[in-house]
Amino acid sequence: MKAVLSFLAMGILAWVLWRLLARQEEADPDFQKRLRADERRARANREASARQLPPQEPRQPKS
Repeated sequence: MKAVLSFLAMGILAWVLWRLLARQEEADPDFQKRLRADERRARANREASARQLPPQEPRQPKS
């Protein structure tokens, strides 16, 4: 019974945290810009490491 309650409590906590994070992301107008910029930087670094080039430094997205 304890295991079921623990599992249920973890599920509820995960859902609450997920909702809080989603609400915070929705309230941030620049979130998607920063996310896309981070994805581009990560992709460039993966490709650079495959070609043994120096990695890029993170840049601020253009407004």
